[in-house]
Amino acid sequence: MTRNEKLTTLLLGAAAAWAVYEIISMPDAERETLCRNAKKTISTFLEDPDNAPPEINSLLGKYQSGEEIDWIEILYLLRKTYKKIAAEDNLTTAL
Repeated sequence: MTRNEKLTTLLLGAAAAWAVYEIISMPDAERETLCRNAKKTISTFLEDPDNAPPEINSLLGKYQSGEEIDWIEILYLLRKTYKKIAAEDNLTTAL
C-alpha cells in the first residue's frame, strides 16, 4: 500500500466515523427520515442506473475500467449527495 493509499484510507475512515457520529446524534425523527430517503434514492439508482447522476456513472465507469480514482472527488460527491438528501427532508443537521 502506497503512502497516498494509506492517507486516503485514513481520511475515508475518519469521514465515515464522523458521518456515523452525526447520524447517531440526530433526533430520531430526522434520522428515520434521512434513512428512508437514502434507501429510496439507493433503490432508484439500483433499479434504473441510467437515471443516476452523471458523476456517479462516471465514477463507476472509472472503477470498473481500473482507472485511477480521485478520492477527493468521491468525498465531495458524497458530501454533496448527503446535503441534497438532507435538504429534501429539511433536516437541520445537514453538513
